[in-house]
Amino acid sequence: RDVSTREKLCNQPLVPDLYEELRVEVRKSRMNSEMDGLFARRSLKAGELCSWYNGLRCTHEEVDARDWRWNDATMTLDAETVLDVPAAFVPVDAFTACLGHKANHHKPNNATYDVFDHPRFGFIKAIRALRDIEA
Repeated sequence: RDVSTREKLCNQPLVPDLYEELRVEVRKSRMNSEMDGLFARRSLKAGELCSWYNGLRCTHEEVDARDWRWNDATMTLDAETVLDVPAAFVPVDAFTACLGHKANHHKPNNATYDVFDHPRFGFIKAIRALRDIEA
């Protein structure tokens, strides 16, 4: 397995997850043209897992203590751990192993985050469709 640590995101940051690659893709955001967004590559059914969110494994204390502008790509995993995609890995030319950090949030939400034991990354967050999503 290729489980992230505090210092290492993954061994092969440009090797995509095949399951995710069939379901989602990154394009320019509809909410902010200066950002990327995550879009359905094909129609997704309600309840279907479609993307993964992995990052460096930081503590809540560490994340809370730093300037919040450095927390744009952070996600709580559990009571002890925050997943953090460092700024250098936000661009798709630097990190495509999973794409969950590209998801934008717009009400009403069409997806939710679940804890998931990924075969490659270990315990991370999964993005699950809350309703059917058209490609």
